[in-house]
Amino acid sequence: MNEYIKNFFSMPHAVSRSQQRGLKLDTIDLILQFGKVKQTRIANFYFISKNQIKSLLDKKLITPKQAEAIENIILFLNRRFPQKSYD
Repeated sequence: MNEYIKNFFSMPHAVSRSQQRGLKLDTIDLILQFGKVKQTRIANFYFISKNQIKSLLDKKLITPKQAEAIENIILFLNRRFPQKSYD
């Protein structure tokens, strides 16, 4: 499992917002695994372009249903968000 997905569970806001938007963890994992990242000072934006989706489908790395789920999704991960320790 992607390290970002593991950290995702420690951020209640991220979990609740993804549930509100109907995003499944599998979809998030696919975007983090295969997507491009645009880095800024404060955030990373992950997305998969239509050309990438077509390529992933041609290589049979994703199913048509997965392709539909990841299309037009951009993940925003705040780089300045402090990681809390729950010890």
